Amino acid sequence: MAALAVAGVFATAELTTPQFTVTLEDSEGGTVLGEGTYRHGSTVTLEASSELGYVFSCWTDGGDMLSCENPYTFIAEEDRVIEPVFTAASFSLSLSSNMDGGMVSGDGVYPAGASAALSVDVNDGYVFNGWYCDGDLISPCPVISYTVTGDSEIRLEYGILHDASFTVTGISAGAPCTLLAEPVYDIGISKRTWTVKDLVTERTVYSSTSDGSLRYQMASGSALKISHRVEYTDGQRSTASEEVIVDGITVKTFEWRYQQGIGSGDYNDRSGKIDLHLSFSWYYGYVTDDVPRSGAGAKNSVDRYVTDTDPCIADLARQLCRLTGDMSDLERINCTLKFVQSIEYRYDKDSEGAARGDSEYWKYPAETLWEMHGDCEDHAMLFSALLRAMDYDDVLLKVHCYKDGRFAGAHMATGVNVEGATGTFYSVDGKDYYYCETTADAGKNLISSANVGYIPEEYRIMGTY
Repeated sequence: MAALAVAGVFATAELTTPQFTVTLEDSEGGTVLGEGTYRHGSTVTLEASSELGYVFSCWTDGGDMLSCENPYTFIAEEDRVIEPVFTAASFSLSLSSNMDGGMVSGDGVYPAGASAALSVDVNDGYVFNGWYCDGDLISPCPVISYTVTGDSEIRLEYGILHDASFTVTGISAGAPCTLLAEPVYDIGISKRTWTVKDLVTERTVYSSTSDGSLRYQMASGSALKISHRVEYTDGQRSTASEEVIVDGITVKTFEWRYQQGIGSGDYNDRSGKIDLHLSFSWYYGYVTDDVPRSGAGAKNSVDRYVTDTDPCIADLARQLCRLTGDMSDLERINCTLKFVQSIEYRYDKDSEGAARGDSEYWKYPAETLWEMHGDCEDHAMLFSALLRAMDYDDVLLKVHCYKDGRFAGAHMATGVNVEGATGTFYSVDGKDYYYCETTADAGKNLISSANVGYIPEEYRIMGTY
């Protein structure tokens, strides 16, 4: 760029004014103006313009610094060779954020044109929305390369992660236990609500507004749906749910009265008591089975409902056989009938199935035993399963009920083929199956007169399933 060389020119005439040359030497990093020939005493103005990535530093003459001013002026008095000095520019890059949402790196001082590696490691509970400069989005990516062209402030924008997910612990050993539900994220919460719903009854069994985790005491096996609803400080909401199956053994105690010597007119009153140790997972497996629960689909699936090969049904049948070891087949069957009659009669509309929206709900024997109630088909299919597990021959009977001679509704009962029975029967393929009313009132303090062969008045057998 330039060194000012002033070459003196002396005219022989007395009126000639001396002239001097200003020469600018080339210098990397910029350009200059002002090189040329000047009269003695005139003002010389030099102006430097730096290129991208450089800044003007100073003017030198023969290695000696003249000035740091730009533009630079002086009086032409001699030839001059002047060199402008440009140095590589460096700029400050600072980082800021709208919230403490992560660990960032990349701020510092960089040479002009350098690429700064910017990265952010976002903290749990936050989302990264992007890098911004002067309000404009640079990139939404957490790792970028940024070209430094001047002093810059880059702002990181974070948001709250709207995720109500949670973890559940404390249930692996089964009930009784304390279930602990803990939020995965706990950032920007203004309100949270925990809800626990029983999946069998579809009823809410617990609800609480809490600042933190949920602790729920479980005395017995259950199937639960845990819901976590969160409201955030930015006005957004999020909900997460998880189904939890907690196993556990529950003892179901059945007590009933029965008699030995049926039909003889001379019988002994007896009391029966059986404790069934049932697991919740066994019961819930039947609750969630895909068998049709009503209508023609259920009627066509009767064989699926009579679960005589189920291990728990088979064990109950063995206990009943041991209890009646000194009885005839008819007396044993009648004792088993009294056992089934002792189970509470309850309409479907008042049972667990109705809570799930089913006005008609056929139950597996496992469900009837666990819930300790059921309606006509539930009792009849439980009795049928027990008879078959004892190796007796039975059928399920279609029955019509009448009141004052008018049809009042359909009914289900059981028929059994057993030697020595008397009363009402229905013949199938040459075999007589004696009517068994499984829903007659009975209990630990009552012996029902509805023995094998008894049928209520105005009940009519219409066929078999």
